[in-house]
Amino acid sequence: MKRKVVVALSAVLVSSSLYADSWLKGSVIEVKDGQKTIVVDTIYSGPVEVKILPDTRIKLDDCGWFKERGKFVDIKVGTFVKVDGNYASYAIPAAQASSQSAVPQNMAIATKVKVKCNPTKAY
Repeated sequence: MKRKVVVALSAVLVSSSLYADSWLKGSVIEVKDGQKTIVVDTIYSGPVEVKILPDTRIKLDDCGWFKERGKFVDIKVGTFVKVDGNYASYAIPAAQASSQSAVPQNMAIATKVKVKCNPTKAY
């Protein structure tokens, strides 16, 4: 009986994470090229610094006929972004990773970033 409950709870947790909406939404207020991080002024929780790793998927939305794959240089101050990701539960020291992949503890790490090229603004 306990095993069935654990399996059911695990299935609910996995399925809820698969259908989750974007984790952070907001405008980019700072791009730190050397550290490969961006600061997003989020809609609900204020500025959040987000680490962009080499395997982070960056998609350009409303940039043409198709959603194009982007690069870190395509993220500019003032653009609206939607970020999927999570927080680092432990620090990844620079000795174990390249200088661009080092992540401090409790920093947001992006798995996917959708960049709006032509956002519609109220004013």
